[in-house]
Amino acid sequence: MRNQTGAVIAAVVAFVAMRAFTRRLYGKRTLLRQTSSAPRLPPQVPPFEDAKQQQLYDTIVDTRIKVIGKDALFDERGALRGPWNPEVASPLLGRHLERLATAVRTENSLAANVYEVAILAVGVAWHAQFEWYAHERLARKAGV
Repeated sequence: MRNQTGAVIAAVVAFVAMRAFTRRLYGKRTLLRQTSSAPRLPPQVPPFEDAKQQQLYDTIVDTRIKVIGKDALFDERGALRGPWNPEVASPLLGRHLERLATAVRTENSLAANVYEVAILAVGVAWHAQFEWYAHERLARKAGV
Protein backbone atom coordinates (compact mmCIF):
# COMPACT_ATOMS: atom_id res chain seq x y z
CA MET A 1 0.00 0.00 0.00
CA ARG A 2 2.88 2.37 0.77
CA ASN A 3 4.22 2.05 -2.82
CA GLN A 4 0.76 2.73 -4.22
CA THR A 5 0.32 5.81 -2.05
CA GLY A 6 3.72 7.11 -3.10
CA ALA A 7 2.91 6.49 -6.77
CA VAL A 8 -0.42 8.31 -6.49
CA ILE A 9 1.23 11.25 -4.71
CA ALA A 10 3.94 11.40 -7.40
CA ALA A 11 1.30 11.32 -10.14
CA VAL A 12 -0.69 14.12 -8.50
CA VAL A 13 2.44 16.25 -8.01
CA ALA A 14 3.43 15.70 -11.66
CA PHE A 15 -0.08 16.61 -12.80
CA VAL A 16 -0.18 19.80 -10.72
CA ALA A 17 3.26 20.84 -11.99
CA MET A 18 2.28 20.14 -15.61
CA ARG A 19 -0.97 22.07 -15.24
CA ALA A 20 0.80 25.04 -13.64
CA PHE A 21 3.38 25.05 -16.43
CA THR A 22 0.78 24.98 -19.21
CA ARG A 23 -1.32 27.66 -17.55
CA ARG A 24 1.73 29.88 -17.24
CA LEU A 25 2.79 29.21 -20.81
CA TYR A 26 -0.60 29.36 -22.55
CA GLY A 27 -2.93 31.18 -20.19
CA LYS A 28 -5.44 29.93 -17.68
CA ARG A 29 -8.08 28.34 -19.90
CA THR A 30 -6.93 28.30 -23.53
CA LEU A 31 -6.07 24.60 -23.55
CA LEU A 32 -9.03 23.49 -21.46
CA ARG A 33 -11.97 24.52 -23.62
CA GLN A 34 -12.66 23.41 -27.13
CA THR A 35 -14.67 26.03 -29.02
CA SER A 36 -15.99 23.68 -31.69
CA SER A 37 -17.34 20.15 -31.64
CA ALA A 38 -15.82 19.42 -35.06
CA PRO A 39 -12.92 16.96 -35.00
CA ARG A 40 -9.46 18.48 -35.18
CA LEU A 41 -8.24 15.71 -37.48
CA PRO A 42 -10.19 13.91 -40.17
CA PRO A 43 -11.23 10.40 -39.16
CA GLN A 44 -8.65 7.77 -40.07
CA VAL A 45 -10.79 5.02 -41.58
CA PRO A 46 -9.39 1.78 -43.04
CA PRO A 47 -8.35 0.51 -45.47
CA PHE A 48 -5.16 2.56 -45.44
CA GLU A 49 -2.80 3.02 -48.36
CA ASP A 50 0.08 3.36 -45.91
CA ALA A 51 1.03 -0.07 -44.52
CA LYS A 52 2.36 1.50 -41.29
CA GLN A 53 -1.01 3.12 -40.63
CA GLN A 54 -2.80 -0.18 -41.19
CA GLN A 55 -0.35 -2.04 -38.95
CA LEU A 56 -0.77 0.49 -36.12
CA TYR A 57 -4.56 0.49 -36.52
CA ASP A 58 -4.62 -3.31 -36.31
CA THR A 59 -2.34 -3.31 -33.25
CA ILE A 60 -4.51 -0.77 -31.43
CA VAL A 61 -7.67 -2.72 -32.24
CA ASP A 62 -6.12 -6.03 -31.14
CA THR A 63 -4.85 -4.67 -27.82
CA ARG A 64 -7.70 -2.34 -26.86
CA ILE A 65 -10.97 -3.90 -27.99
CA LYS A 66 -10.95 -6.46 -25.17
CA VAL A 67 -10.17 -3.74 -22.63
CA ILE A 68 -12.58 -0.91 -23.49
CA GLY A 69 -15.02 -2.52 -25.91
CA LYS A 70 -16.13 -1.83 -29.46
CA ASP A 71 -18.38 1.16 -28.67
CA ALA A 72 -15.63 3.08 -26.92
CA LEU A 73 -12.98 2.17 -29.49
CA PHE A 74 -14.76 3.00 -32.78
CA ASP A 75 -16.93 5.84 -33.98
CA GLU A 76 -19.84 5.31 -36.38
CA ARG A 77 -17.49 5.46 -39.42
CA GLY A 78 -15.08 2.84 -38.11
CA ALA A 79 -12.41 5.39 -37.16
CA LEU A 80 -10.72 5.03 -33.80
CA ARG A 81 -11.95 7.35 -31.05
CA GLY A 82 -9.94 9.31 -28.54
CA PRO A 83 -6.16 9.44 -28.75
CA TRP A 84 -5.92 6.65 -31.29
CA ASN A 85 -7.15 8.57 -34.34
CA PRO A 86 -4.20 11.02 -34.21
CA GLU A 87 -1.83 8.14 -33.54
CA VAL A 88 -2.94 6.45 -36.76
CA ALA A 89 -2.70 9.78 -38.62
CA SER A 90 1.00 9.87 -37.73
CA PRO A 91 2.09 6.24 -37.41
CA LEU A 92 5.78 6.94 -36.79
CA LEU A 93 4.95 8.92 -33.65
CA GLY A 94 1.82 6.89 -32.90
CA ARG A 95 3.79 3.65 -32.66
CA HIS A 96 5.94 5.11 -29.86
CA LEU A 97 2.97 6.66 -28.06
CA GLU A 98 1.21 3.31 -28.16
CA ARG A 99 4.25 1.55 -26.66
CA LEU A 100 4.38 4.15 -23.88
CA ALA A 101 0.65 3.85 -23.16
CA THR A 102 0.88 0.07 -23.05
CA ALA A 103 3.81 0.23 -20.62
CA VAL A 104 1.98 2.69 -18.36
CA ARG A 105 -1.14 0.52 -18.40
CA THR A 106 0.51 -2.87 -17.86
CA GLU A 107 3.77 -2.20 -16.03
CA ASN A 108 2.72 -0.19 -13.01
CA SER A 109 2.44 -1.09 -9.34
CA LEU A 110 -1.01 0.42 -8.78
CA ALA A 111 -4.07 -1.62 -7.99
CA ALA A 112 -6.64 -1.44 -10.80
CA ASN A 113 -9.05 0.70 -8.75
CA VAL A 114 -6.35 3.25 -7.86
CA TYR A 115 -5.14 3.37 -11.47
CA GLU A 116 -8.65 4.01 -12.80
CA VAL A 117 -9.38 6.70 -10.19
CA ALA A 118 -6.17 8.47 -11.21
CA ILE A 119 -7.20 8.37 -14.89
CA LEU A 120 -10.69 9.66 -14.12
CA ALA A 121 -9.36 12.45 -11.86
CA VAL A 122 -6.90 13.69 -14.48
CA GLY A 123 -9.58 13.38 -17.18
CA VAL A 124 -11.99 15.53 -15.18
CA ALA A 125 -9.32 18.12 -14.39
CA TRP A 126 -8.40 18.43 -18.08
CA HIS A 127 -12.01 18.23 -19.31
CA ALA A 128 -11.03 15.13 -21.29
CA GLN A 129 -14.45 13.65 -21.99
CA PHE A 130 -13.06 10.60 -23.76
CA GLU A 131 -11.09 9.52 -20.69
CA TRP A 132 -14.28 9.47 -18.63
CA TYR A 133 -16.20 7.77 -21.43
CA ALA A 134 -13.60 5.04 -21.89
CA HIS A 135 -12.62 4.50 -18.26
CA GLU A 136 -15.86 4.81 -16.28
CA ARG A 137 -16.80 1.20 -17.06
CA LEU A 138 -13.25 0.04 -16.29
CA ALA A 139 -13.33 1.86 -12.96
CA ARG A 140 -16.65 0.25 -12.00
CA LYS A 141 -15.29 -3.15 -13.00
CA ALA A 142 -12.26 -2.48 -10.74
CA GLY A 143 -14.57 -1.76 -7.80
CA VAL A 144 -14.69 2.03 -7.83
